[in-house]
Amino acid sequence: MPDVAPPQLLGFGLANYRSFGPEGFLIRNPKRINVFIGKNNCGKSNILRGLQVLSRLSEPKGGRKGFDNVTDGHRKSGNNLTATAFVPSRALTDSKKIAEHDIGNIEALVGKLLEIHWDTFTGELLLCQQLSSLKWFELSRIMQTWTGRQFDNTIREPEKYIAYLGPHLIDAAIQQLKSLLNRLINIPVFRQIQQGAAQPAEGVFNGANTIESLRDMQNPEAGQDQRRDVFDKIQAFVRELLGNQDLRIEIPSRSSSLNLQMHGLHRLPLDSFGTGIHHLVILCAALAMHSGCVITLEEPEVHLHPDLQRKFLRFIAEQTTNTYFITTHSNVFLDSKLDVSVYHVQFDGKVSSVTHLESTRSSREVLTDMGYKASDLLQANCVIWVEGPSDRIYLNRWLGFVAPDLVEGIHYSIAFYGGKVLSHFTASDDPIGDLVQVLRINRHAIFVMDRDGDDEAAQLNANKERIQEELTTDACWVTQGREIENYLPLALIQRTLAEDYPSVAGIAFGPDDRLNKLLVPLDGFPNRYDKVAFARKFCEAMTVTDLDILNLTARLGDVVRLVRTWNHAEVPAASVTTARG
Repeated sequence: MPDVAPPQLLGFGLANYRSFGPEGFLIRNPKRINVFIGKNNCGKSNILRGLQVLSRLSEPKGGRKGFDNVTDGHRKSGNNLTATAFVPSRALTDSKKIAEHDIGNIEALVGKLLEIHWDTFTGELLLCQQLSSLKWFELSRIMQTWTGRQFDNTIREPEKYIAYLGPHLIDAAIQQLKSLLNRLINIPVFRQIQQGAAQPAEGVFNGANTIESLRDMQNPEAGQDQRRDVFDKIQAFVRELLGNQDLRIEIPSRSSSLNLQMHGLHRLPLDSFGTGIHHLVILCAALAMHSGCVITLEEPEVHLHPDLQRKFLRFIAEQTTNTYFITTHSNVFLDSKLDVSVYHVQFDGKVSSVTHLESTRSSREVLTDMGYKASDLLQANCVIWVEGPSDRIYLNRWLGFVAPDLVEGIHYSIAFYGGKVLSHFTASDDPIGDLVQVLRINRHAIFVMDRDGDDEAAQLNANKERIQEELTTDACWVTQGREIENYLPLALIQRTLAEDYPSVAGIAFGPDDRLNKLLVPLDGFPNRYDKVAFARKFCEAMTVTDLDILNLTARLGDVVRLVRTWNHAEVPAASVTTARG
């Protein structure tokens, strides 16, 4: 099947359906990957079922009650199932162009979206946003354009025109849904590769009869080479996700088993590799067999450890063309850098609700709702401890040059230990005395410390020396110069300050000098050196070539390697061995 991108899904919703009451749920402008997270029995699966309902809506035959066959018998409290769709209003005007003199509000509608709500049982139009804002004579022109009929100008009630337009609007909405959802594939939470199982319902992929399908693809009949291409694609998917390019899938003729060969070992049945690999093969088969579809996927994290979940999410974003609606309990989907929409589903004991997560605060509320604790998540994947806020400014700027994909707050956090406070900290798992155990705050820690002293041979103070002994060499960065400011090239300092303080051209600045002692005596310079304010100035003027000083590039490489390792990410050598890239 060719890799074709699905049409853009503009929006959908349902009300009075299963756990959703009259307010229902409404998904506006969904992205290609949409994740619904929440507790058990909060209504997540009902959203996926709702998509399946919307995919089956059709024009009723012999009256508007023909919609009832898709409600699954779940009209609540006597209220009928209400559907919502977003229709490009151009669909209302393409066939019969609005006359040139009909401009203003009518023209503004063309190319925009109409939000249409209708009762699927009676066919009654309940709401049509945008059209409802038009005046009666504007609606009258649309009516004439659509029907070619002249209407009684004494009828000046907009709601009557909209009601008359109702069947046309609903039909346009249904056609839009059909074009978007006609290739909807459901991958349920229960997935198992089994031979001779009952054929699943149309549009359902649960692993049943996968072995038979793969065998046919592995050895297709003449003229069906594209089926072998799909088999090779499935094998490539599994290789990619497991990071094993030598992996082979094989289905012996007339066999009921699927064999894998990995790590140079003999071929073994799939059952020998654990449930996680079993589920991964099913997911990869589903993705390889379907392109350009809408996929509803329940709990892909089942039997997949967090690192494999991250790889799977990145994989479907970068290597497939489907649109996904996914339910999950996993926090992995919350900290993704990918273009993913996340929705929090909650149940208050009466009805379900859906909230689009658009902030870090709302994401934290989801974690609380899900019962996650900081001790479960370990918060950020590592903490970089620095002496003060100016150090954080420099470090983030430098990391932005050598590893721009690393994001503070996701891949690492920066915390301050502030000089003498370090005497109360320890990186030991078995400390002596009443010290703060930083590895209990986060087990992945890096310390950045000023060397201090008048030259490179100066001895570290006792507290810094103790931390250095407790950590690995890579995880304890003692500046080669006196302070972190000694990683600023003199040329950068001079070009940043020359306009305001021309006498800066006459200073010399070496690895053992104090920057504040050189700058404060300059003509017009403030009596007090504001480290944070000037750190921002220097970083704003900084370029990647300014990193070529002392051992700055090498130590940044150590930091990047550790952060990537703790985030289970690959280490691109070029990004950590040279500042110039």
